[in-house]
Amino acid sequence: MVAGSAAAQARPSLSVTVPADAAGVGGPVVRIERVFGDQRSRELLASGFPARVTMDVELWATGRFTDERLALVRSDWVVRYDAVGEVYRVARAIGDSLYPVGRHASFAALTDALGAPIRVPLPAPSGRRGLYYSARMTVSTLTSTDLADAERWLRGDLGGALQGEVGPVSPVTRLLRTLMSRVLGGQVVRVEARSRRFTG
Repeated sequence: MVAGSAAAQARPSLSVTVPADAAGVGGPVVRIERVFGDQRSRELLASGFPARVTMDVELWATGRFTDERLALVRSDWVVRYDAVGEVYRVARAIGDSLYPVGRHASFAALTDALGAPIRVPLPAPSGRRGLYYSARMTVSTLTSTDLADAERWLRGDLGGALQGEVGPVSPVTRLLRTLMSRVLGGQVVRVEARSRRFTG
């Protein structure tokens, strides 16, 4: 029972709320707690494995038979520990590009920053009843790009990359990280939350 309780406490949690003074006008406030709460995630992050945090926030309208999704906002962050600089780096992923948004000198500082409330720009239509927001967060220790590059390398499709023509991180390094992540038990964690119903 003690071990099970500790595991439950380590799991990330998510909340999405609608400000009481302006229902849906500026969008919901989303808050994440314990993004890397379990020991396995912390160990992988400290070992240099990148973690991807994806957040989907949706606006829904309650229907008679089924609910209708009105809008979606997706945000992606990549978190990585820089062992040389001894800092945790956070970048925003937009399309195929990464844009640095923060550097944190400690794990505590990183989790504090990631746990700050976020106002999501997803306003609700005025006068509509039965609205609510839902949020879903996915935390993974490897990106799909890492896995795709490893598979391509195994097929022999990355000859140029092996000679340093495709960037600083070689597919061999990515392959080793992929295999090591599986040995260490890399995982994908998903959590969801829903706001109260409100009138826009």
